[in-house]
Formats: sequence, structure tokens, C-alpha cells
Amino acid sequence: MPEMSALSLDRALLGFLMQSPRHGYELYATFRRELGGVWQAGRSQVYALLHRLAAEGLVQATSVPQAGHPPRRVYALTDAGRAAFFAWLHAPVPHMRDIRVELLAKLYFCRLLEPEAAAGLLARQIALCRCRLEALDVAAVAVADARDVAALAASYRRQQIIAIIQWLEECQQQAEAHG
Repeated sequence: MPEMSALSLDRALLGFLMQSPRHGYELYATFRRELGGVWQAGRSQVYALLHRLAAEGLVQATSVPQAGHPPRRVYALTDAGRAAFFAWLHAPVPHMRDIRVELLAKLYFCRLLEPEAAAGLLARQIALCRCRLEALDVAAVAVADARDVAALAASYRRQQIIAIIQWLEECQQQAEAHG
């Protein structure tokens, strides 16, 4: 399972905070339960990102006393955090290699928080993929020898993007049927 980028993980943490304030371990456990089959992140990574999100003003941390234990830090979303989350949620995934992980997380949060947004996100992702495919086709014209490794690599990337578009179109049909 791939590691997620810090930026994607911090946006996913913001998404879990959209539901309610939570302490760090609760966020980590929720992440593992809900998205752990797609992405992996360590507990220390989650805590480090929560500290960074607080420093950036995207979350607000409050110490909550506990009987017999040190105070717990509970994190709540700020208005800036909410805006950052929705900007991430609605934007297509820029790198094709990240679609399998990051787009699945975005679709998870769409279904959870904003079901009507899934179709638009999928349409934007398909449009971006088609642009990438067109760019590959233009570049392929410049490579005359099909035995060239660069041509083979371009053909491989092209086939991957075609498969991604087909999968996205299936997701879009499912979203339309259920939404």
C-alpha cells in the first residue's frame, strides 16, 4: 500500500474533522478504519500533521482535562481549514499516479459530506485525464521510431490514462445512478 503525501493526509484529517472535533488518536483510528485499506500513515505522522495544521491556523487545538491522565488535545476545524478542505475536495488529482489513492479518498469524503459533489469531481478528473492523453498523443508524433524506449514508455502511460478514464466513467455512472 502506498504512503500518502503529507498534503493529502492533512486534507483527509481536515475531512474527518468536518464531522466533529476529535483528539489525535481518534483521528488516527478513524483514518485507519475508513481509509487504511487504500492509504497508510503512521500515528506519529498524523500527530506531526495535526501540529502543523494548528500552526497554519487550519485547526484549533484545545486541551481537555482527563481524570488520572494528562490532558488530551482535541482538534477542531477553523473556517480556513474548512475552506482548505473543500478546495482540495473539489480539485482533480493532478498526478495520474495518485488517482488510485487520493481520488478514492476524495470520493469517500464526497459520499460522506457532499454527495452531489462527486459527479462534478469525476467530470473534472476525466477532463484533466483527457488533456494529459492529448498531450501524450502530441508528444508521440515527435517520436518516429516505435522501437525507441521513450515511445514504449509513452505508449504505456497512454494506455494507463485510457484505463483510468474508463474507470472514472464507470465511477461517474455509479454516482449518477445513486445520486
